[in-house]
Amino acid sequence: MNGTGGRADSIDLGSLQRWFQAVVTHPGGVERGAAEFAAEQSPTIEEVATGSAMQTSAERLGVYAHAYWARLLECLREEFPVVRQLVGDEAFDQFAVGYLMEHPSQSYTLAELGRRLAAYLVRTLGRLTDDESASDDDAAAHFGGFVVDLAILERSIGEVFDLVGGETLGFLQADDLASIPAQERASLRLTPLATFRVSAFDYDVNSYFTASRKHSDAMPNLTPNPTFVALSRREYIVRRTPLSKAQHTVLTTIFAGASLGDALAALLAEQQGLSFADREPLSPAKIESWFADWAAAGFFGRLT
Repeated sequence: MNGTGGRADSIDLGSLQRWFQAVVTHPGGVERGAAEFAAEQSPTIEEVATGSAMQTSAERLGVYAHAYWARLLECLREEFPVVRQLVGDEAFDQFAVGYLMEHPSQSYTLAELGRRLAAYLVRTLGRLTDDESASDDDAAAHFGGFVVDLAILERSIGEVFDLVGGETLGFLQADDLASIPAQERASLRLTPLATFRVSAFDYDVNSYFTASRKHSDAMPNLTPNPTFVALSRREYIVRRTPLSKAQHTVLTTIFAGASLGDALAALLAEQQGLSFADREPLSPAKIESWFADWAAAGFFGRLT
């Protein structure tokens, strides 16, 4: 940028690149970035970028900084489109800028950029915990909790899309399970693929996500409603599978490394702790159909 042959020309390229990165990516602007990076061999902004009749040296360097931060903001908008639709463009951008100021990009891949957005929203919006309660008319608290759950769902979808899955490693087939002798199935341990996630939410964000993607004008249901969802990918399409509480128990137990027998034992123990009205009707045929559906959805890797 500087064609005047100033001191910046005498600094080695690696040092100049590190300076440029620190200055352009600093959340406080290029001048603060240059001041904080200042060292004996560091150039000044004026030594790197010459001013013009229209712009100062800092303003010219700021063009690069603006483009950098605009790109990060664009990435967050693309990763969380349903959250952005729910809260509105202006509010989302305010959240995103605050998040980027607190958590600047530190990875070579922008796939990591939104990893901590949900946690940031918890601190920003607040969220009900298991030890707290809110009346039905405490809309702000419920809205904040809904937004957080929705951000977690969208982030998980993005992660599942990016990871190596069964398209490369192979999927478990329903016939694979059927081929295992009945007496050996209890000790079998299934291996969930990296592209499989099982999640529990306080609000029914899955239904809202579906409605939003269909361009529906549906409003979010802010009444707490425990919702269980499995994410999986097949043919590079991320699928969301609603789960019952019983299915969630089985899958989370398997996900923790337990055998099929232990997972079913956990399910039975949970069911026995519920009132008769809350128990899910179960049968061997029904549970077997679960695993056939889960294999078809691409939850597990092939047996080895």
